[in-house]
Amino acid sequence: MNAGPWFVKLLQRSANPEPEFIAGLNVLRYTLGVRIFSVGIFLALIPATYVSFFGTSIESLDYQEPDITTMAISLFFLAIGTYLALGTNISKIAYNDDNIFLHSPWARTKCVPWSSVQSYSRSDNDVCIKTDTHGCFCVSSLMNGVSSFQNMLAQHATFHPDTDKHRAKC
Repeated sequence: MNAGPWFVKLLQRSANPEPEFIAGLNVLRYTLGVRIFSVGIFLALIPATYVSFFGTSIESLDYQEPDITTMAISLFFLAIGTYLALGTNISKIAYNDDNIFLHSPWARTKCVPWSSVQSYSRSDNDVCIKTDTHGCFCVSSLMNGVSSFQNMLAQHATFHPDTDKHRAKC
């Protein structure tokens, strides 16, 4: 039995339907469970990478010098863990009645006016939004406040996902 889908459903159910309200903005962030899980993965990969580079002091293990492939694979997985931890702990989406603000560790903060939202659709339990000036972006179902954000989308989107022939495809 695969525990992956079960674990994701558990994390989705732990999401609060209401967003945080900070300084006049509704803020969508990843749930605490997702953030803790991502940091845990990152922290577990640090000693594994260390052991692959420098070995272990346990004499019963027959340690051999690492080759370049082992080091590259270790660094690859550490990079994925770093990406996951940074992405889930720093990324957030804030919105008010006028704008949507996209915060990411990979790019500058974007301010998207509601008037530029063309359409939206649900894809793999995420909400994908297509804008005319800022491209597409997706809101993960693992964030707190997604249902409240969808209600705002229904008020502001030019096309509703049930009637739009040109659904948002990001």
